[in-house]
Amino acid sequence: MKEIITKRLILRSFLMSNLDDAHAYASDPEVTKYTLFGPNTIDETKTFMESVILYEEEVPQTHFEYAIVYDSHVIGAELQRDTPLGDS
Repeated sequence: MKEIITKRLILRSFLMSNLDDAHAYASDPEVTKYTLFGPNTIDETKTFMESVILYEEEVPQTHFEYAIVYDSHVIGAELQRDTPLGDS
Protein backbone atom coordinates (compact mmCIF):
# COMPACT_ATOMS: atom_id res chain seq x y z
CA MET A 1 0.00 0.00 0.00
CA LYS A 2 1.30 3.42 -0.96
CA GLU A 3 1.21 6.09 1.77
CA ILE A 4 2.09 9.76 2.06
CA ILE A 5 2.22 10.86 5.68
CA THR A 6 2.12 14.49 6.81
CA LYS A 7 1.80 16.02 10.27
CA ARG A 8 -2.02 16.08 10.07
CA LEU A 9 -3.10 13.76 7.25
CA ILE A 10 -2.31 10.46 5.62
CA LEU A 11 -2.88 9.88 1.91
CA ARG A 12 -3.10 6.17 1.20
CA SER A 13 -4.80 3.54 -0.88
CA PHE A 14 -8.48 2.85 -0.23
CA LEU A 15 -9.56 -0.36 1.48
CA MET A 16 -13.06 -1.86 1.37
CA SER A 17 -13.08 -1.44 5.15
CA ASN A 18 -13.25 2.33 4.45
CA LEU A 19 -16.73 2.01 2.92
CA ASP A 20 -18.60 3.49 5.89
CA ASP A 21 -16.27 6.49 6.16
CA ALA A 22 -16.32 7.11 2.41
CA HIS A 23 -20.09 6.86 2.30
CA ALA A 24 -20.42 9.31 5.19
CA TYR A 25 -18.95 12.12 3.06
CA ALA A 26 -20.11 10.87 -0.36
CA SER A 27 -23.76 10.77 0.72
CA ASP A 28 -23.76 14.18 2.43
CA PRO A 29 -25.54 16.79 0.24
CA GLU A 30 -23.52 19.62 1.81
CA VAL A 31 -20.20 17.89 1.07
CA THR A 32 -21.17 16.98 -2.51
CA LYS A 33 -22.76 20.33 -3.32
CA TYR A 34 -19.85 21.34 -5.60
CA THR A 35 -18.58 17.93 -6.71
CA LEU A 36 -19.12 15.94 -9.88
CA PHE A 37 -20.72 13.14 -7.85
CA GLY A 38 -23.28 12.62 -5.13
CA PRO A 39 -24.98 12.53 -2.95
CA ASN A 40 -24.33 8.82 -3.36
CA THR A 41 -26.36 5.79 -2.46
CA ILE A 42 -24.46 3.07 -0.61
CA ASP A 43 -24.31 1.06 -3.86
CA GLU A 44 -22.74 4.02 -5.72
CA THR A 45 -20.13 4.45 -2.99
CA LYS A 46 -19.38 0.71 -3.04
CA THR A 47 -18.94 0.80 -6.84
CA PHE A 48 -16.58 3.76 -6.47
CA MET A 49 -14.54 1.92 -3.84
CA GLU A 50 -14.30 -1.23 -5.96
CA SER A 51 -13.12 0.78 -8.98
CA VAL A 52 -10.42 2.74 -7.15
CA ILE A 53 -9.09 -0.43 -5.56
CA LEU A 54 -8.80 -1.93 -9.05
CA TYR A 55 -6.82 1.13 -10.25
CA GLU A 56 -3.83 -0.18 -8.33
CA GLU A 57 -3.80 -3.30 -10.51
CA GLU A 58 -3.42 -1.31 -13.76
CA VAL A 59 -0.15 -1.80 -15.63
CA PRO A 60 0.94 0.86 -16.10
CA GLN A 61 -1.12 2.51 -13.40
CA THR A 62 -2.65 5.75 -14.71
CA HIS A 63 -5.23 6.51 -12.00
CA PHE A 64 -4.10 7.19 -8.46
CA GLU A 65 -7.02 7.67 -6.07
CA TYR A 66 -5.91 8.23 -2.50
CA ALA A 67 -7.97 8.14 0.67
CA ILE A 68 -7.49 11.25 2.80
CA VAL A 69 -7.24 10.06 6.39
CA TYR A 70 -7.56 12.32 9.43
CA ASP A 71 -7.78 11.04 12.99
CA SER A 72 -8.07 7.42 11.72
CA HIS A 73 -11.09 8.22 9.49
CA VAL A 74 -11.32 8.63 5.72
CA ILE A 75 -12.61 12.16 5.18
CA GLY A 76 -12.18 12.48 1.42
CA ALA A 77 -10.39 11.36 -1.71
CA GLU A 78 -7.73 12.79 -3.97
CA LEU A 79 -7.30 11.76 -7.62
CA GLN A 80 -4.15 11.97 -9.72
CA ARG A 81 -4.19 10.84 -13.34
CA ASP A 82 -1.37 10.36 -15.82
CA THR A 83 -3.81 11.11 -18.66
CA PRO A 84 -6.12 14.11 -19.12
CA LEU A 85 -9.75 13.65 -18.07
CA GLY A 86 -11.73 12.20 -20.94
CA ASP A 87 -8.77 10.24 -22.32
CA SER A 88 -8.45 6.51 -21.77
